[in-house]
Amino acid sequence: MIVVTAISAVHLPKAIVMAKSVKEQMPGSKVVVALMEDKLPIAARQCSYFDETVLMKDIDALDSVPKFFFQYTLIEAERACRSFAVRYVYDKYGSENHFISMDAGTMMLSPLNELPAIWEAHPIAIASKVIFPEALDAHMQSSVRQKGIFDTGFVALRRHSITNDFLKWWCRLSENNCYYENESSRFADQSWLDFTHTLFDSVYAIRNPGYLVNADNLMERWNITAAGPNHYAVEGQPLRIVQPSKGVLQATAWIEDANAMLYQELYENYRKSLEAVSDTEMESEPWSYGIFSSGEVVSDRSKALFRRYYYENPETENPYLLTNAYFGPDEQVVHGYSGSDEDMLDSSLEMFEKTTVLKRRKLVRKKRKSIRRKRIQRRK
Repeated sequence: MIVVTAISAVHLPKAIVMAKSVKEQMPGSKVVVALMEDKLPIAARQCSYFDETVLMKDIDALDSVPKFFFQYTLIEAERACRSFAVRYVYDKYGSENHFISMDAGTMMLSPLNELPAIWEAHPIAIASKVIFPEALDAHMQSSVRQKGIFDTGFVALRRHSITNDFLKWWCRLSENNCYYENESSRFADQSWLDFTHTLFDSVYAIRNPGYLVNADNLMERWNITAAGPNHYAVEGQPLRIVQPSKGVLQATAWIEDANAMLYQELYENYRKSLEAVSDTEMESEPWSYGIFSSGEVVSDRSKALFRRYYYENPETENPYLLTNAYFGPDEQVVHGYSGSDEDMLDSSLEMFEKTTVLKRRKLVRKKRKSIRRKRIQRRK
């Protein structure tokens, strides 16, 4: 079994803690970490819990590395890279049949004993956010409609023709659609997975309460009990995977004190584990794909305008050679764009669109044909 995660250098301590937990609970498993950086951090090369570290730019899966990363914020890029990292491992390790995509911020607390039986009948298994019907109230329904019913923080795959098709689909959608945009109800890649049951056969929804407990579902999985040193049970089922973020700590205020204390204990142990492997100097370094070649920080506005107007423009093959000024005056970010006033923002975007529409149409048409040919060749 190979566990895969995609991260930036700033989240390397999380990946180390995650990999250590995998090695402890599932001895013999491999851990592959894909780094979204220009250079491989020394700490990543030296980590004994990683069986392989690879730079995303070196996996030969992206049509244009600069364009791919420029369109995304850091958290969006980590979401978008998951599919490509899994695809890379799936293709490279031909003798391996089982793969798990795990969020770097998760931790494995006990062996995944349920997976072998699941994999026998299902090549694709995805963690469900909601597992109890009574938990799906009006508030939760609204959240599910926006964010999806599945969580890409844990996706278990078995080598199969269905899995191969699924990975192609997941990668294609991740190329330039993995955005967080509340106004358009986009929530990275999570809502797409709602279509897996319709598009692919034998997809399994993991409804075990011990899989991927996090801040989003803590209200549903509040009934935690101690099952030994650093071992817990949720609703009587062993706690397998947890995402002990600060959000979990905040959510404990809404559950019974006895249960809250156990989650707080779990979070505190996780925090200490992170501190033990943290590197302040490395974590203070800017993200490689968050700055222009000049060192100027790329603004959210520039990213938003780029993906809206320039992504398929062959004149901006490497946007990192530009500056924020190229995309217009930088201002305070408003809903993913920049502007001191939303009305002013809308009118400025409208003017921008009118003055460049003819040129863009010609360039976009030409670029789309080129991209379409590349995609067809890749699928073959």
